[in-house]
Amino acid sequence: MFPKIAVLLLLAASSLADLRHRVLPPALAAAAGAAGLYYTLFMRADPPLRVLASFLPGLLILAVSRCTRGAIGTGDALCVFILGLFYPLLSVTLILVTALFIVFMTVIPLLTLRKIRYADPLPFLPFLLAGFVCFLFFSA
Repeated sequence: MFPKIAVLLLLAASSLADLRHRVLPPALAAAAGAAGLYYTLFMRADPPLRVLASFLPGLLILAVSRCTRGAIGTGDALCVFILGLFYPLLSVTLILVTALFIVFMTVIPLLTLRKIRYADPLPFLPFLLAGFVCFLFFSA
């Protein structure tokens, strides 16, 4: 129950900050990281190698962020990385793929109707929140 509440609060607060200011507040990231680290060290029963594997999606997004010179925000990668502190690799990957599917299903009609342009920035954390909520709904 602790991981669900902690991640839901992190993603909700991060989504609001991403929508308003396009930035992940460092204090929020630090608090979520500390909670995730506590959970990983004292409550999570996975072997260390499996815990390290759960960081791969966040590291992948961070690498893509660096390669695209910030087109994908570092805060987005940090949130996915923090998800890895709470959930195993398969769950983090499923949440990320669901979020990307929701982005795709939202952006294609907006581009078609010319409500947004291809070059317009799009906050990703609200979609990550939606992907996490779908994960919670369908995994229960």
